[in-house]
Amino acid sequence: MAACAVVDRVLIRQAAERDPRPIDPREIEALVRREIERSGSGNEPAMRRLAEQQLRLQRTMDDLAGDFPKPTSEEVREFSRAIQQGLPLAEKVLAAHILVQVSEERSEAEAFRLIQAAEAELARGIPFAAVAELFSDCKGNGGDLGWFERGVMVEEFDEAVFALQEGQRSAIFRTPFGYHIAEVRARSEGSPREPGAGQREIEAYLTAKRRHDAMARGMDSLRAAAEIVRAAEAGF
Repeated sequence: MAACAVVDRVLIRQAAERDPRPIDPREIEALVRREIERSGSGNEPAMRRLAEQQLRLQRTMDDLAGDFPKPTSEEVREFSRAIQQGLPLAEKVLAAHILVQVSEERSEAEAFRLIQAAEAELARGIPFAAVAELFSDCKGNGGDLGWFERGVMVEEFDEAVFALQEGQRSAIFRTPFGYHIAEVRARSEGSPREPGAGQREIEAYLTAKRRHDAMARGMDSLRAAAEIVRAAEAGF
């Protein structure tokens, strides 16, 4: 599995490098400005080269996913009904999180370094919302997730968040999306379940799953068109 993942990363990078389409300089500049704002300094020419590589990789992955069908309102409602069967009472939390994603553009080690930096800022007493705006990949609302029920988020997130009491903050934990730190601001134990609750989160989950599945099909085509030579076969 690890070897397959390495091969896939190489194929995506090669496809991105072969793509003759230019990257909008404004997008590169915006990415560089965000990174300088986050880190406070940097080698701008090197950062521009890295930003262009990241944007090319992202575009290639978007191309691989293609125009996949987004979940309809009825599909979201049906999924919501399915996960709520047998759960007559809704255990809910009002929570916020900081998410640092692991992706083609950001390695596991780099993501973990960033989430550790966020944790250090929290330990210094910096408000959660301010740290979320600085470090999180879900910016714009201070990491606020609103109220949600158990079973709406992915299992790893539920396990971490629903173990917290009101006012508590989690340690760093991992989900399929990356590294998180979560904070529970309020809890509602066993309140009546509201019809259609959590539909925004369900729609986001279904969209992400369909994008992943579409990318997997795109990778099948990319692998089929590639000539993959193992190191042993090449004489290394």
